[in-house]
Amino acid sequence: WFYFRVRNTRKDPLYRFTIANLAKPTSLYGEGVRPLLYSQRDAQSRGIGWRRVGTHIRYYRGGGEEPAPLRLSWSGRFPHAGDTCFFAHSYPYTYTELQRYLGGLAGDPVCSRYCTVRALCRSLAGNTVFLLTITSPTSAAAAKRVVVLSARAHPGESVGSWAMRGFLDFLLSAHPDARLLRRLFVFKVVPMLNPDGVVVGNSRCSLAGRDPNRAYGTALRGSFPGVWHLRAMVERGLAQREVLLYCDFHGHSRKNNVFMYGCDGGGAGLRLLQRVFPLMLSKNAPDKFSFPSCKFKVQKSKAGTGRVVMWRMGISNSYTMEVAFGGSTLG
Repeated sequence: WFYFRVRNTRKDPLYRFTIANLAKPTSLYGEGVRPLLYSQRDAQSRGIGWRRVGTHIRYYRGGGEEPAPLRLSWSGRFPHAGDTCFFAHSYPYTYTELQRYLGGLAGDPVCSRYCTVRALCRSLAGNTVFLLTITSPTSAAAAKRVVVLSARAHPGESVGSWAMRGFLDFLLSAHPDARLLRRLFVFKVVPMLNPDGVVVGNSRCSLAGRDPNRAYGTALRGSFPGVWHLRAMVERGLAQREVLLYCDFHGHSRKNNVFMYGCDGGGAGLRLLQRVFPLMLSKNAPDKFSFPSCKFKVQKSKAGTGRVVMWRMGISNSYTMEVAFGGSTLG
């Protein structure tokens, strides 16, 4: 992914930007997705935030090396002279933004009645990995089943943070369905599992230089503290009560819409059960969620992911939710 600043802009020239050494063999840039631009002058004078820009967008192999590196290029003009502009692959969601949001929750006298914010652990760089516990205080919490949610294991997938933000906004609202969910369940939410990667601008890795979402099966406490503490929390929960569902929020750069990866196994009954929740989402959000795009396989290359490890620990409804960088084509 990318997120960079251009200062002292000139308005009239047509600029060509090229980003090299990309990893994915294909991209939604080939299907109409465009980069994002933020102009400080437009934001201050006209209230305009991030917007899609760029012409002659190409995602291709090029260069003299073998194999040729993958590149993204686009052309465009800046809206003002003497401006400061930012380009981004996806709408940014920073660690600072998360802390601001959680601070607002802690200071809200209504939300703080049923939402507590604490530190799950500290990251390698000393950043707080936050844990939210959300449930109605009027019901016996010890008898409730648990739902575990996490996001932003991959720092470049900021759409996962925005999806998590939308989920939290709803769950903490006064909507009757949100009240019912808080009364029935205990929600354990880790909204940013890899804050170090977000802070330094990584795409997939933590400061350990490895993908946290391949480390759930072998995570060392000192190398992947967020993953280790999340898994330990789930293990403690399973020893005390039923963990009904686990879902890890991600972003997808090559497929459209919102969909899920689940697990498959344990007989015909369980195979059908594991498909029920994604099917329910597709029925409730047919303009965004694509059930045909969902897959339910346990591949060897995915053995260390959160959804597979949690499933093997005993959570039948264990999923990765993928949110496309290009949005929905369904509605």
